[in-house]
Amino acid sequence: MHERSLSDIKGIPKIKPVLLKLLGNNLWNQELDYDVAEETLRHDMQFNQLNAEQRAIYESVLDYIDKMDGKLFFVYGACGTWKTFLYQTSISKIRSRKQIVLPVASSGIPALLLPNGGTTHSRFNIPLKLFEGKLCNIKPGTMLAELIEKTDLIIWDEAPMTHKHAFEALDKTLKDIMSRKNPNAMDQTFGGKTSYVDPLKEVVNAVHGEVNKMTTSQSSYIDKAILTPLNETVDEINAYTISQTDGVSRDYFSSDSFEISETRSNQNDTL
Repeated sequence: MHERSLSDIKGIPKIKPVLLKLLGNNLWNQELDYDVAEETLRHDMQFNQLNAEQRAIYESVLDYIDKMDGKLFFVYGACGTWKTFLYQTSISKIRSRKQIVLPVASSGIPALLLPNGGTTHSRFNIPLKLFEGKLCNIKPGTMLAELIEKTDLIIWDEAPMTHKHAFEALDKTLKDIMSRKNPNAMDQTFGGKTSYVDPLKEVVNAVHGEVNKMTTSQSSYIDKAILTPLNETVDEINAYTISQTDGVSRDYFSSDSFEISETRSNQNDTL
């Protein structure tokens, strides 16, 4: 049934459009069904704990939402810098104002840390098989398309873990949806939707250029480096870089010492 609807199957009674209109957009209703008092209380408690940099980002994002002027925000910080806390505070503020925010992450575990969050592929119907030029499976006029039109903020956590074709698919899809009512959206990133995105791509490209066009020159590797104090960030950089390159990745292991295997092999003396 993938990429098919009930209307494609003969013999099944069709739902009357009038009835669907009376029921309303279920996805839209779900994203507005939050306790305003509870969200306000949660926001007020967390807002007082934001540091100066977090508060500057928070206020800038709300300013663009209020002006209805789409903006793409890159938020990057090492593990433990409370990025998720900033996202949670922003989410509570938006929902306390009866506006719509769609928090997503590239994988399931980070998505659980975002209030009513989900994975990017699930929320935006990003195809599992990606290639250049692919679009998300969101048809104009559907409930999901209408939800995106009404969305005030998109938060994409762990974005560097996603292949570039996923970004391109969502970008093209949002432009297509939003440009139907606003032609200028076709020239705006993510169709003019205000969004939080992790900017690891910008860091890697600033050092190495476009990683999918890296040369085989030895100097291109030994003369450049990205310094980071945490292994978690190293893993993020490696995972992102590998996801942007073509071909099959391989893992190479090293060892400080080794012993001759007990199994009989004509290579034991060599080892």
